Amino acid sequence: MADKPVTSRELDDLKRQVQYLQKDTSALKRANDLAVQRLLGERAADWLRAAGATTAIAYLPSPDNEVPSSGQHQAGTCRMGTDPATSVTDPYGRVWGHPNLRVIDGSLHVTNGGVNPVLTIFANAFRIMHTWVGSGGGYL
Repeated sequence: MADKPVTSRELDDLKRQVQYLQKDTSALKRANDLAVQRLLGERAADWLRAAGATTAIAYLPSPDNEVPSSGQHQAGTCRMGTDPATSVTDPYGRVWGHPNLRVIDGSLHVTNGGVNPVLTIFANAFRIMHTWVGSGGGYL
């Protein structure tokens, strides 16, 4: 069955829907989201200072940047490494001392660098699961 051509009425309807959605983006600028953004920016600067940074500038809401995410991705809470004394997981995401527990998210990253980390997180998760499944599910 061939696709029907789009009528001008359907096209006008679609344009109205798009305009409505574009107008409704102001919903992203909620007071609570901005308060959370401010708090996280201030805390991030505090953490950097506590870690020894000599200069830390909080990333705070501004008229040009009033969206909930503020461009930050949380990372590094479960460092991956080769020494249980300095890391939470081994290089395969296995939590030290818990052979059947894996971490496969952004927690393994020390930092996300300057670009969106989602593809690296996906790739690392695939690598970890491929190793786990390939090993029969046991601790290598």
